[in-house]
This record gives sequence, structure tokens and C-alpha cells, in this order.
Amino acid sequence: MVEKSTPIYMPDTNCFRYSSYIIKKIEDGEVKNNEQALRSAYKQAANRFWNRIIEEAGNACSEILISYEVEQELKIQSYTLDKKENKHINRLLAIIEKEETEIPIKLEYQLRDFSNYARSKFGRLIVPQGRKMDYLRSSDARIFIHTYLNDGILVTGNVKDFLLYTLFFGHEEEKLYDIITHEFVKIPESGREKVVEDERFQALLTNMRKFKGQ
Repeated sequence: MVEKSTPIYMPDTNCFRYSSYIIKKIEDGEVKNNEQALRSAYKQAANRFWNRIIEEAGNACSEILISYEVEQELKIQSYTLDKKENKHINRLLAIIEKEETEIPIKLEYQLRDFSNYARSKFGRLIVPQGRKMDYLRSSDARIFIHTYLNDGILVTGNVKDFLLYTLFFGHEEEKLYDIITHEFVKIPESGREKVVEDERFQALLTNMRKFKGQ
């Protein structure tokens, strides 16, 4: 676990995937259809993030760190990707520090369970306008917890998967970054207050802090 005062950005798998997209174009140079247009927009957004954060890291203004969980997911996905996509992803991976940690399975289960419980009980109260929320899958839960251990900024193109991450920090802290909109995302304060008072959240928070050594 990294213990430094500079911001630590911990990108999710899709930050690499979006940046590696191959955009197919027709002869006049225009994107072929709406799907390609969306992929093009995602690629541009991801590259904008990488260009900025790599420059920041080079100037010692921030750090980039990824969990081995992210690297493993990219390895699994690599078998069905184009060679050019894999080459681009591997080029990014080569310049980024990686960290491995053992996530307790009970904590992973507790977090995943709470994520769907929160969707059911608090619904739209905790979802910012214009956004959605999904429950955590296993890999995402491990990335979530690993980023929390580092007090990291979780960077993703799928905010809906990680929306609860902001609950484990102060409301004023900016800890969840959307590479598509280039903004930090937070749970609305009124909904946040209801969640943090919930007994199940308090039990989860206690176990997360214990794992973190607090």
C-alpha cells in the first residue's frame, strides 16, 4: 500500500480498453455509425485523461497505480482483442506501477451484498441526476477495496459500478473520477446522510477500516 501525500489515481480496466479502441472509418473519414461515434468519443476522453495524468505523474504532482486485479482482467480480455489494442494496453501497463493485495473473501462478499441492498433500499436518493447505479461484481469489488486501501482516486468510465466508493470518504473529498465526463462524482448529500446512518453500512465501514488498519 502506497502512503504518500500526492494524489494516487487508480484506473479501472475500462480506462485502458477505451484508450485502445480501434475506430473504423469510411473513405471520407467520417465515423461509420453511432456505435463508432460513441467509441470514438470514449477513446478521446480516455486519451485525454492518460495524457494529463502521465504528465502530472512525470512532474511528481500525482501518482498512477493499478491493482493486479486490473492487469489480470486485461490479460483475460486480451485473447479477444485486436493485436493493436493489446499493444496499446501493454504500452500503458509498462509505465504504471502495480500492486498486489489479498482481499478477504468475507469483506468482498459483504461489500457486494451491501451494494445491491443500497440500490434496493435507497434507490434514486443516492444516484446523481442523469446517472445509474449497478451492484458490484467480484472483480470490481476487489478493485474498489484495493483503491480504498490506498486512499486512491478510483478512475473509471463505469461510474455506475463504483458509486458507493464515495461513501467511505468525507463528502468534500473527490475520490471517484469519471473519464468520460472529466468530473468527480459524488452521492447527493441528502441520500448520503441516510446511507451512513444505516446499520449495515456502519458494519461494513467498520470492517473496511479494520482491513485498512484504522
